[in-house]
Amino acid sequence: MKVTEKSENLLSLLCRCTAPAKTDAAVEAEVKKLFLTDPAITAVHKVSILQNDYKIIYEYGNPVRRTLEVQVIFTNTFGWNVVWKGTVSFNYEGTKYSEKANWHKNTLFIPVPNTCVKGAK
Repeated sequence: MKVTEKSENLLSLLCRCTAPAKTDAAVEAEVKKLFLTDPAITAVHKVSILQNDYKIIYEYGNPVRRTLEVQVIFTNTFGWNVVWKGTVSFNYEGTKYSEKANWHKNTLFIPVPNTCVKGAK
């Protein structure tokens, strides 16, 4: 079987990825670290930020956390390559937002072929 460049294109329907809105190495590294805390994940191949700015969550008029939409391509312990889309949150600590990412909401979790991992490199 011939693997074409088109099958390694992350924006194809095969990979189900979305184009990144911006890059921020510190946030991407923090999200990667968050995903690697899950014992079911063996490798994180690519983290993409899908939102230009944070969405701030308020409770009773006070900021509680800010969220950012991200997409992650990773491999789990079964050897499946998966694309995950959702939001991660950063808690408000009284005077500033934490730099430590936390799980927030999942919108997409779908297995993808090995060619998507090649395209993520």
